[in-house]
Amino acid sequence: MNRHYVAPKNVTKNEFLKIIRAGISDQICEALVDSVNSLDDWQWLLNQYVSLLEHSEFVVRRTTLICIGHLARLNPEADKIRFRKVLTPLLDDSELRGTVENAIDDVEMFLRS
Repeated sequence: MNRHYVAPKNVTKNEFLKIIRAGISDQICEALVDSVNSLDDWQWLLNQYVSLLEHSEFVVRRTTLICIGHLARLNPEADKIRFRKVLTPLLDDSELRGTVENAIDDVEMFLRS
């Protein structure tokens, strides 16, 4: 698979949910990136992302974690404790530990409280 930069697109909550329900991993990953860059509702997004952390595909779980970090960067008023509660248990996952640590670093650096 060739990787190349694709600028994020605007996505609505309904479009995001429709893509998630369709279950195609590449489209889910694209929708994740689109959502964090276009939807202005960090609480709703974090709830959606939490459910995707249990997805069967590694790439979806990893992309979700990356987007959680970006969500923290873009929403400095977000609840740091809530983000920590989502991320900390995932440190036990050896496959995702590095990505989890990066997301936690974003939370610690960018969230105020």
